[in-house]
Amino acid sequence: AGEHQSQTSRSASPSFCKWRKGRTVWRPSQGMCSLYKSRDQAHYTWHYDNEVDQTTRRWRNFRVLTCILYLNQLPRGKDRRTEWRREDGGHLECEVESRTISTDKSTTSTSTVTIAPSGGTLVLFDSCSIRHRVLPTNRDRFALTQWFVSPEFLASKETAPQGHRLRGVSRKKNDKA
Repeated sequence: AGEHQSQTSRSASPSFCKWRKGRTVWRPSQGMCSLYKSRDQAHYTWHYDNEVDQTTRRWRNFRVLTCILYLNQLPRGKDRRTEWRREDGGHLECEVESRTISTDKSTTSTSTVTIAPSGGTLVLFDSCSIRHRVLPTNRDRFALTQWFVSPEFLASKETAPQGHRLRGVSRKKNDKA
């Protein structure tokens, strides 16, 4: 997709909190800093940050909540615009499902929400249910992403991710996933 990404470690221990329906989540020690280069018209295609693999029927990773902070600065020199414009590209698009319930029927529809990557903007969304993409960028785009994860994915041997470690959380010695 043309973007440059690196992972950085900020702390050695996770921070725990409660999220949606009392689910325990924590912030692991690693996040991602990304630069989408305008000269490459960098982008990212439609995806979920976590989904069930259709072949193995297992979750791909432990992510449950995605948090993106845009780090873009204003251009210097003659161009002193204050807003990220549509023609700058690099916008985040998220598919959001809405449900309408009436006395005789229930309908579900999907709409797309577009978010400009303006510096200081913070975006949070469910890693398992929000499909999203980054549109081709015509201006360098910087973002810091942190995924909150859930050890509750270990509860089921049949659907727990394989090949991924969750620091600080382990299975019993006899338990093979």
